[in-house]
Amino acid sequence: MKSSEEINVIQQQLKDKGVKYCIGAYVDIHGIPKGKVVPIDHLEHMAHGSELYTGYALDGLGQDPNDDEIASVPDLDSITQLPWQPEVAWMPADNTFKGEPYEINTRVALKKVLKQAADMGFGMNLGIECEVFVLKQDEDGTMSVPNKED
Repeated sequence: MKSSEEINVIQQQLKDKGVKYCIGAYVDIHGIPKGKVVPIDHLEHMAHGSELYTGYALDGLGQDPNDDEIASVPDLDSITQLPWQPEVAWMPADNTFKGEPYEINTRVALKKVLKQAADMGFGMNLGIECEVFVLKQDEDGTMSVPNKED
């Protein structure tokens, strides 16, 4: 966890770039992203787990009605300023429960498996192959391939 001074430096850097809001987002067990938008002035509180979720009310968090809330803690080393909405900074978040990593959180689960693999002498490499399709819109509104040879 970063110190208050480190968080304040990050906060000021974001403000200098025009950021007004930040999102700490996590992905539930169904692959659905969830998060809260908070003012940039709230970043330090957010970085210490102020954003709480009633896990029972949100499908995919595996809680009972009487369980305490889950906190969402953003990863301040992985901040992305949204190019289409530059006043917003997005960051992935890990869920915690009573100060401990929450096992059902996808990032928490991945980190656990990566540590187990590292302990056995393995690492992980990920390669993403993006599929790109270039289309043109015809006068009638339909889409077609510009070059039939492609």
